[in-house]
Amino acid sequence: MSGFDRLARGAAWNVAGKLVQLGVTMATLVVVARLIGPQAWGVFALTWVSVGLIEIFATMAPIDTLVQRRDIAPGHLNATLWASLAVGLLGWGGLALAAQPLAELLGGGPMLAEILPARAATLPLGALAVVPVALLMRHARFKALAAVESIASIVSSVAGLALAWWGAGVWSLVAMELARAGTTLVAASAVARWRPGMAMRGHHLTDLLGFNANTWGAWGVMYCDGQLPRALISRSLGATAVGLYSLALRIYEQVVTLLIRPAYQVVQTGVARAQDERDAVREISIATMRASAVLSCPLFLGIGALAPVLVPTLFGEEWSGAVPVIQVMMLFAIRSPVAMVQMAIVRGMGKAHWHLGVSVVGVCLSIALLLASLPWGVVAVAAAMGVRGLLLFPLNAMLVRRLTGLTVREQALAGAGAFASALLMAAATWAALSWLASYLPAPVALALAAVGGALFYWAVLRLFSPQAARVVDRVLGALARRDLVAVRAALDGARESSSRPGA
Repeated sequence: MSGFDRLARGAAWNVAGKLVQLGVTMATLVVVARLIGPQAWGVFALTWVSVGLIEIFATMAPIDTLVQRRDIAPGHLNATLWASLAVGLLGWGGLALAAQPLAELLGGGPMLAEILPARAATLPLGALAVVPVALLMRHARFKALAAVESIASIVSSVAGLALAWWGAGVWSLVAMELARAGTTLVAASAVARWRPGMAMRGHHLTDLLGFNANTWGAWGVMYCDGQLPRALISRSLGATAVGLYSLALRIYEQVVTLLIRPAYQVVQTGVARAQDERDAVREISIATMRASAVLSCPLFLGIGALAPVLVPTLFGEEWSGAVPVIQVMMLFAIRSPVAMVQMAIVRGMGKAHWHLGVSVVGVCLSIALLLASLPWGVVAVAAAMGVRGLLLFPLNAMLVRRLTGLTVREQALAGAGAFASALLMAAATWAALSWLASYLPAPVALALAAVGGALFYWAVLRLFSPQAARVVDRVLGALARRDLVAVRAALDGARESSSRPGA
């Protein structure tokens, strides 16, 4: 079995796990959102502004570092654990002490000050899980990682649903995050079978600090980029507007988690292994861009087309203001498959300082675009963030070209057929739903429009991307027969086709 085939199989397991998580999380999201409303949802979303910053140093950057380093010793693992735990504990204590002034600064009021200390308890829990999760990623154990994440999602959802049903309000969201972090820690530790120790030397910590410097910087700037909209919306438009924006963002993130995040993990792992084999890196990269676009573009645009009926039906009429935000966000989200793979290539090749530079440019663009768009409302903010991504594409594409040889044009057109097909599908789905909703109950109209849209996309894909359509046919047929060997053969065939010039 080829290296790409092994990674593709890992991605398949990862996506399967994400499907479980998506179903459970979306069901929970619908119930909890209806019960607590946009205002409380917006207040909870503000916890990410403060907790997210410390998570970069306590969990995200250390995981990335352990995955990227060519060689790691037991001392590196122990040093990572204890350093991450120290940061997590200090962050928890600091946020608990500063809860009141932070709540006033962010505009979250007494509710934010009340929940922030408990919400910040996820920091030490996440830090304890850093090494087990990183080891699963480093060794490409994506099936095990998918199982861990699925179990954590189920436990989290059960906790959130129970508390929301009993009237706990925003505390149900806090409980979900605590349950997710705790379950991930227990499950990942059990699966990875790694036990912490004290065996380490000073150079193990300094090695990590030196390697982490650019990683921390890049993630820190990305944090500012991601949280600036929430913070500025809260200050300018209020917590309810934050809730509407955050619901749209949560739906977007669910699709990313399902279909694009596994691609990032697989490409980063594959590129890190094949750093000296430029052809192999190029092969993995272009195939993953195309496959991710084929799967994610119809989902993004389909959600946008269904949103006018889907949102009030599932979440309630009070969430109707989120519909245009979702539609704008889903339209610009079509860039996500290529952008995520680009970032995975740069980081997998050990160019964290390049990633840092792009992130700095990105946050500068965000500040300018946010200041220009805020007076026009939350929909304009969503559009501004989408424009920011488009403006960053040429810079990322040029960096990837230097590393892999993939031209800017190849990257820009990697998902062109899927996008064209999905755009036509979205238009047809929206028209069909508008007509069906006039004669049928909303759930029936949604189901018919969604099924019809999927069939329409499957047919139109043959016109704009025949090669992708053939691969989809082979994969679906193999899955129907439960023939995993045939699934892997189809994916390997896609890889060979993608590596040919002009494919």
